[in-house]
Amino acid sequence: MRNVKALNNQGIQLSIFGNKEEKTIAPVVKKHSNRVVGELYFDEYAGTFQLNKKKSIHRWYPYIEGYSEDLVLSIIKEFADASTVIYDPFAGAGTTPLTASHTFLDSFISEINPFLRFVCDVKVNVVRRIAQRFKEKRNLLLKTKLSFGKLNDTKFDGFSHTQTISDCFSDKQYFDNKVLKKLAFLKGEILGIKEKDEDIGNLYLLALASVLVPVSRMKRATDLRYKTPKEIKKKDREIFRIFNQKIDTIYSDLEDIRNTSLLGKMFLLSGNAKMPLPDFYEKADIVITSPPYLNGTNYFRNSKLELWILDFIKNESEIGKLRRVSVPSGINFVTKERKDFIEFDIVEKTVQELETKAYDKRIPLMVRAYFSDIYKAFLNICKIMKKSGYVFVDIGDSIFSGVHIKTDEIFKELATKEIGFHLEETKVLRKRSSYNGKPLKECLIVLQKPRPTFKGKVVKIPESDDLKIKIKEFEELIPYRIHPYSKRNWGQRLHSLCSYQSKLKPAIAYFLIKYFTEVGQKIFDPFGGVGTIAFESCLNGRTGISNDINEIAHYNTLAKVQKVNSNDADKEIERLRDFIEKHLVLPEESASVNLNMNKDIKEYYHPDTFREILTARKFFLKNPPRNASHALVLSSLLHILHGNRPYALSRHSHGITPFAPRGPFIYKNLIEKLKEKVSRMLNISYPEDYSEGASYLSSIFEIPSEVEDIDVVITSPPFFGSTRFHTNNWIRLWFCGWEKEDFTKRKYEFLEVLQSKGMSIYRKVFEVLHQIMKKDGLCIMHLGVTPSIDMGKEMIKNAEGYFKYLDLIYEQVGKCEKHGIRDQGVTKRHQFLFLRRL
Repeated sequence: MRNVKALNNQGIQLSIFGNKEEKTIAPVVKKHSNRVVGELYFDEYAGTFQLNKKKSIHRWYPYIEGYSEDLVLSIIKEFADASTVIYDPFAGAGTTPLTASHTFLDSFISEINPFLRFVCDVKVNVVRRIAQRFKEKRNLLLKTKLSFGKLNDTKFDGFSHTQTISDCFSDKQYFDNKVLKKLAFLKGEILGIKEKDEDIGNLYLLALASVLVPVSRMKRATDLRYKTPKEIKKKDREIFRIFNQKIDTIYSDLEDIRNTSLLGKMFLLSGNAKMPLPDFYEKADIVITSPPYLNGTNYFRNSKLELWILDFIKNESEIGKLRRVSVPSGINFVTKERKDFIEFDIVEKTVQELETKAYDKRIPLMVRAYFSDIYKAFLNICKIMKKSGYVFVDIGDSIFSGVHIKTDEIFKELATKEIGFHLEETKVLRKRSSYNGKPLKECLIVLQKPRPTFKGKVVKIPESDDLKIKIKEFEELIPYRIHPYSKRNWGQRLHSLCSYQSKLKPAIAYFLIKYFTEVGQKIFDPFGGVGTIAFESCLNGRTGISNDINEIAHYNTLAKVQKVNSNDADKEIERLRDFIEKHLVLPEESASVNLNMNKDIKEYYHPDTFREILTARKFFLKNPPRNASHALVLSSLLHILHGNRPYALSRHSHGITPFAPRGPFIYKNLIEKLKEKVSRMLNISYPEDYSEGASYLSSIFEIPSEVEDIDVVITSPPFFGSTRFHTNNWIRLWFCGWEKEDFTKRKYEFLEVLQSKGMSIYRKVFEVLHQIMKKDGLCIMHLGVTPSIDMGKEMIKNAEGYFKYLDLIYEQVGKCEKHGIRDQGVTKRHQFLFLRRL
């Protein structure tokens, strides 16, 4: 229960990857089920800024109170797609929006501190604009960088700091006078640059802000404090040297950005997360944030040098104004007169204990006001969330006057009982200690905004035999959007065996199979991809049969539609190890490989790693997979060929489309990485009614004779104007045997190329399907609508004479998954076409 004393909406409306080894946590497999409950892995320091200190762009402005890119990436990877809207209500230095941008997602933020809003804007929007016009901007960047590089700390004549720096803190000795003059000079030069190019000017202002504390008499530890005599170093006065190192880092990071046209934008919703935002209600899919910790930290005092030098405040009293409307995390945030709080029973228990033990009477008031403001903020956040949206909250507990403030437990009760969120998970990120050595912890709390129309965990499949009724219920419910099926990582572990463009979500396949097919039927997917439909068919007691022209797709599917034997897989790895040891190619041979798509293939790997890859390629070309176990080993190796995670053999690149790599050349042992991946994949369990299927490598127009008497076709042909399956996964195709000339010659075998010349090619497709299906067999197609073509309507025309039209239903998706490909986003709606074989 809560006692509302006063509600005062006081506020101000203000105008890509880690270097640690990825660890695996074994999934829990439900008995007699193909559902896997996984657990996200986070490094011990994922909730701190420590992992960001060496990461591109994140490192431009170190932020002690921030969390890591790794934390955000892990969440995005498992829960987001390209239509996801991300919101961070306590944006800080921009880890969430920056990570979102470089995974090609737009984001929205709220942030009270105007300097931190500036940091977010520069890291995301300014970087995006400069990166997209880098060739045009390079000359000015190099010219100004060269000019700054000529500055000499020992031969600086002086400059009146009052020309560019206000006297806001004139009574404080935050800087040596000579240092302040140098800072003033740099600021003046930067303001001159900003008149010519605002974005580049703001880039340099952020660089200036990032060196303020290091060259000052202050030190930022938990709080901003004066350095001790021992902590003051002469080199801290070498401002020009330190500043030039920073802009060198910034320029280097800008040069390394790839896929600039895909970078996401960031939008400011409001300065205060507590402020209602009716125009944005039910718009956000995911919230990733860390509200201020209740630990005494004065977040505004910690950034007062930056607020001052960059003119975000003109006098010290303005910091107080900002502090008074923010979530109170320290005793100087509150006064005895503050009454605009809400009392909660669970909070009052702690407050009463503090009232008898606290050394300062403001401490219990601070705790009461903190949770009151957290409640207001997350009540607003709940309104902003879409139904079934997820909230990820990084939060830590604290101790005051010996009283343990169980922030995480109190927050969870407020979020669930008072606001209405559903608690999904609580994960301890790391264990900490208070000043007196008592144990504390930092947690990631995962919440979901429930759908009012659905409270259970299981979707009931319609029992009616009437196909029209089933289609109508499928259309109205959209069952794969209901938790837990809406989770990105829902489904059997083998679904993630190897990354692949435009993979159908397992939950879609699952519900199409459960709604529209029967146990024992033969389900065929002529455009099988990596076997999602065929595998789900097998998992649910049907015979799943898949066909695809792509070798990557075929081997992945083979590993899924037949049972894997772990001993056989281990033996295959040992055979590969022996082959590499005995037949390792010479450096001259690996150096002679000539294949250049985004970059020369040799630029992706350390030379010794590439020799092992080339040797492994020879092994599999001589010994193509003979069963599911062998196919699992090859598919696992295909997956680790490139990516942005520690398991990848390559330098830092995209996990699905191998964009130009960056980062150091580091040797990675192929067998070691492969064994780790296979071990993760072997941790599986098959349901009792699992039915083995088949996979074929062929064109849709040359279906093997073994494929006959098909009961149901469920498929998702290439969306029009979308993925280029013949080139986007070029490194994996090369490993499967493609040579340089194949990427030109063989593309005309792929349907996405054939259909670009006219949708009439599907006339032949329906003729083939008619020949292999039983009379009255059902055909279901998952399709897409673009601004130029409605695939469903085109299919209906081309199916005439072979199939009877039953229904065409639409799903609004905004945009489908890009996977780093610009034109992937042309699909605006998804469709399900239902046909009956004549």
